[in-house]
Amino acid sequence: TSSAYYRPRFDYTYNGSSWVPAGLLIEGAATNLALQSNTFISVSWNKSAVAVAQNVTGPDGVANSAWTATASAGTVVHAIYQSSTSLTVVGNSVIAKAGTANYLGLGFDLDAKTDGAFFNLTSGTVGTVAAGATASIQNLGGGWYRCFVTRTYASGTHYITIEPHTADAQVQTWNAAGT
Repeated sequence: TSSAYYRPRFDYTYNGSSWVPAGLLIEGAATNLALQSNTFISVSWNKSAVAVAQNVTGPDGVANSAWTATASAGTVVHAIYQSSTSLTVVGNSVIAKAGTANYLGLGFDLDAKTDGAFFNLTSGTVGTVAAGATASIQNLGGGWYRCFVTRTYASGTHYITIEPHTADAQVQTWNAAGT
């Protein structure tokens, strides 16, 4: 959400059936280091055995504002990733909904199992969190969740990874059916 007119922004919570005002939105400064963060067909994003398509109505209710990520058939690395230069604290945040793969892995240099976290998109819970990482999940309603993981690194270039999974703590090279 933009505050281009320098007006206060307000936060809302979902009560199970509608969004209700929760008060003034106060956020710390942040910079999105992911290039083309909602354009997964961009050359900024590398794909390993994952096909992407912008073909889903997102949590905003707008047709084709969200993406499907389909793991290709076979036992290979399934991930969408890009490099990111960061200072020390890095975060990876994705708004997601369960499909045929009901777990989401968010990681950094290696994979979610090694340096990130898993999220159960059916139950809306945080799964396995790697040592040194912190994770949280927020229910946005309609089956959508904002999943967030952070960790601290030395400065330099790191990777942001988004991984579809069918189980908690699953390795990147799981055997996908291709659906």
